[in-house]
Amino acid sequence: MAPPSASAVSPSALSAQEALARLRSDHEAAAEELESHDADAQLADAHEAAAQLADAHDADDQEASLQEALAHEASAFAAEAQLAASNTSEPVPGSLMTNLFSALFAAGGFLS
Repeated sequence: MAPPSASAVSPSALSAQEALARLRSDHEAAAEELESHDADAQLADAHEAAAQLADAHDADDQEASLQEALAHEASAFAAEAQLAASNTSEPVPGSLMTNLFSALFAAGGFLS
């Protein structure tokens, strides 16, 4: 009987090698799927963060518009109050004559 050759592999050893190859393949596939899932989760987190940032930006814009409107309204109210206050008193004595002479001077002198 001839001794077994070095290249001959028993059927059980071959099936163990096949099983190991399949196990490695399955492991690699699972790792790729996990990486893909992690990438999808990170992408979803990025989209959510961008949406929250956009909402915050819109809220800031809305608040700025409201503050601008309130400031404009307050300015108009203050101008109206100042105008009302300035119309309640009599002119200072002599100011009408001074204003008349200023206007005449600006127009080129006194009229004869």
